[in-house]
Amino acid sequence: MTDDNSDLSPCPLCGGGETQVRTNYMPVKMGQKPEIIGVEINHWCDGLIRGAQRRSVHAHGRDRDDAIAAWDRHFASFVPLAEVEKLRAWNARLRAQVAEYFREPATHPVEDGR
Repeated sequence: MTDDNSDLSPCPLCGGGETQVRTNYMPVKMGQKPEIIGVEINHWCDGLIRGAQRRSVHAHGRDRDDAIAAWDRHFASFVPLAEVEKLRAWNARLRAQVAEYFREPATHPVEDGR
């Protein structure tokens, strides 16, 4: 069964994407109350496609609250997407500066050791 995911924090990697919360039940006989055996949270990021693969994130728990806690713990150490974009821009500027530095001829004479 796929559940509503409105109480989940957004993915810090993409800020969107597709998220499914699935509750798994123990097979039961007629008339018995179904017993939850686990909850899975599966997320597929948008905009982070490399080749043919999409980045995916998964969290599991014994019940919904446990799975959401696992989802939140999984992202506790992640850098927010806005910060990642700032780092990517800084990295691109740094690479351009290094490339420019090595394109220019040396400004000091090379000593030949004599």
